[in-house]
Amino acid sequence: MKHKLFLTGKMGATVDVLLENMGRLSFGSNYSDFKGLLEPPILGQTILTHWLMFPLEVDKLVKWWFPPQLLKNSRPQIPSGPIFYSTTFSILDSGGDTFLFLPGWTKGQVWINGFNLGRYWTKRGPQQTLYVPRPLLFPTGSLNKITLLELENVPPQPEIQFLDSPILNSTLHKTYIYSLSADTQSDSEPMELSGH
Repeated sequence: MKHKLFLTGKMGATVDVLLENMGRLSFGSNYSDFKGLLEPPILGQTILTHWLMFPLEVDKLVKWWFPPQLLKNSRPQIPSGPIFYSTTFSILDSGGDTFLFLPGWTKGQVWINGFNLGRYWTKRGPQQTLYVPRPLLFPTGSLNKITLLELENVPPQPEIQFLDSPILNSTLHKTYIYSLSADTQSDSEPMELSGH
């Protein structure tokens, strides 16, 4: 499938292309379901050469911890993807398994304490939540880290919610809301969200 993009830039500029692999077909007439740049890119009538292609080891990236002051200074004015967001939170020991709800987020991937929880694509649905097994979460008194890789659009007021039941085209139930825009880090108050 060929795509045309119209780009503006200066002579000698670098073009970075991020390709998402959303799975592959391994049967039938589409058995050769290749991913990536399958033909050389063309600028005007010129074939572009000297491309470097490499996989991003995203699971390793999310294990890094960046100083909050660095992240505060690196936030774009109008955040859009692809962009990483990360914050910490604590839980109540009385809680059990939970479900992560991402209101307003578009499409991406979530990690909790370095564990790849899965992908979300809230506009496509119908599943709106991701299952979070209780053993993934550290006990009260310890901070848990959540990292989101948003590929498209960040909500104006980014937040996450932990629910007591999944949303599979159903109504909301009991929620624990963590606003991702303030400077505090507790169960009852908003927490800092860091984008980089």
